[in-house]
Amino acid sequence: MSNVWALSLAGASLIFLVMVAAVDRSGFYVLISALIMAGVFLIAHRSYVKRVEASQKAVTESSRYAHALEERTAALRDSEQRFRSAFKYAPIGIALVSPDGRWVKVNKALCDILGYTAQEFLSMHVSKVIFPDDLAQTLASIDDLVTGRAVNCQMEQRYIHKSGWTVWASWSASAASEAWSEAPHLIFQIQDTTDRKVAEEQLQHEATHDALTGLPNRAYFVSRLTKALAKAKRDPKYSVSVLFIDLDRFKYVNDSLGHFIGDNLLMAIADRLGECMRPPDIIARLGGDEFTILVEGRYYTEKASRIAERIQEKFSEPFQVHGHEIYSSASIGILVASDRYDSAEDIMRDADTAMYYAKRAGRARHETFDEYMHLRAKETLRLETDLRRAL
Repeated sequence: MSNVWALSLAGASLIFLVMVAAVDRSGFYVLISALIMAGVFLIAHRSYVKRVEASQKAVTESSRYAHALEERTAALRDSEQRFRSAFKYAPIGIALVSPDGRWVKVNKALCDILGYTAQEFLSMHVSKVIFPDDLAQTLASIDDLVTGRAVNCQMEQRYIHKSGWTVWASWSASAASEAWSEAPHLIFQIQDTTDRKVAEEQLQHEATHDALTGLPNRAYFVSRLTKALAKAKRDPKYSVSVLFIDLDRFKYVNDSLGHFIGDNLLMAIADRLGECMRPPDIIARLGGDEFTILVEGRYYTEKASRIAERIQEKFSEPFQVHGHEIYSSASIGILVASDRYDSAEDIMRDADTAMYYAKRAGRARHETFDEYMHLRAKETLRLETDLRRAL
């Protein structure tokens, strides 16, 4: 830039000398012409200087832009490399899925979770590996993502492993950012939760089932009975019956053969009771040697009595328990619920009362509860209370 200004100064000096010489030779008009020439020269030179300055500035800006572009390109390369590495080595399953539900890219973790190779995934539709009962909701969520009605979605769902077993997983999906595409691809994240789900189900089972026989316990039975009673309130044709079963002289087995044989006898009895029931009925162990059966649905009123009769028939055959042949029998109380029952506990109470009458009548039999039994029980309790007060 200093060279340019030096040239400008030299040019101006030359013009001045020409002007002086012109005045000496030709007078005033020549001077005017020289001044015009000098002005034109200066204007042209100034324009030239500006163009040179603009060119130098443009070169500087281009260099700066090229440097920034190079830095951004390098950062993008690094980012893509990090994404590929994260995608490949992520501990959870990650996949890129097309808008029509085809697998486009899957990572190793997903292959390990479901047992398929990457090539097998790419030849399949997502519906092939999703549990049938969860498929409709999953496809609806995918449609929401593709159409833009949702940004992301999450749910717990089941998948089918290549070997056929069920895989529980936490599924998260979102639309990939693709400005050039009207229907964006989807990013699936699938985390295997089978172990946690199995542990939860095991805890739930232990909380609602008897540890010895594996049958439902009292809490589960009362819960089911409460729900059945609510259905009966809504539907007059829906019936509910309870069989209360108490084993006769079971204490003698424990006292003579030991609790190990007694426990194994209880398990054998639970199996035999199960053979007497309809598929929708449930049997529970309340504790000790007491069992209950819930019969619900639309059935004829004698159904509960028929079940009790089958139980007595089954118990007529001896139980083989670790080399011991053991005969057992049961006293059974039956309660057919009516409109006056509002709670499961009231039904259990009266079924227990009917069982007590069966045991008093000679054991190995069944009795159906009636109002007379309830009145007698209340009267007995009143007499016992009066006698204690009198003493």
